[in-house]
Amino acid sequence: MPDKQRERFYINKLRDALLGLPSDHFIDGESPDFRIGDLGIEVTEFYYPPRPGERPHQELQALKERVVGIAERLHSEAGGPPLYLTAIFNEQRPLTKRSVPQVARALASAVLSQEAPRSVRDSVKLCRAVFPNEIPHVHVRGSVDGHDKLWQASAGGFVQQVESHHVQSVIDAKMQKAALARSCCARLWLLIVHDISNGAEAAEITAEALTATYGHSFDRVLWFEPHVPRATDLRVPAAV
Repeated sequence: MPDKQRERFYINKLRDALLGLPSDHFIDGESPDFRIGDLGIEVTEFYYPPRPGERPHQELQALKERVVGIAERLHSEAGGPPLYLTAIFNEQRPLTKRSVPQVARALASAVLSQEAPRSVRDSVKLCRAVFPNEIPHVHVRGSVDGHDKLWQASAGGFVQQVESHHVQSVIDAKMQKAALARSCCARLWLLIVHDISNGAEAAEITAEALTATYGHSFDRVLWFEPHVPRATDLRVPAAV
């Protein structure tokens, strides 16, 4: 993970979810990602793998967020009132980098063309006909104070099921760093983070994945949901 600030956020949230985590100051590193006393923690984010021929969910979600970000700016520059807006995208018409500016302009223009709610108590579903084909539905509320606003793209989609083979693939990828990391610490944990606020597809780990035994050399592997926060131990290999 290149984003060290986000990694630090995860470690701090882990303290809220996991009793017994050493209270020592953690030290940034590369292998392992963090050290807390004699404990090393490798951090990796889980993204549900795309189906053959599909683009990763986080890539598509980033394009959606880019559309609403540009549209919000254009709407504001044109004198539009502050709004809470959620755009629901057409999964059958996926965005491309080239289409983002055009769709954003169309979204801003469509919102400006209709009377928007002025109160947070008022919610409207704007007329479908004026929106681009990439955005079939838009839900809008007025600002709570006439200044606050938030435009966002709905993540949508099905809740995917995370199975043991998905988890093992993540562990296998991180095992390449395990030997080097162990030279710097007495104990080594792997923290697998599923962060829906960072573009990860909605997913839930299955009972099968929670009870499976995984092949690895870490002392502990944790499935971590920082938005709860909740850390769940995954089973280590049986001692030989």
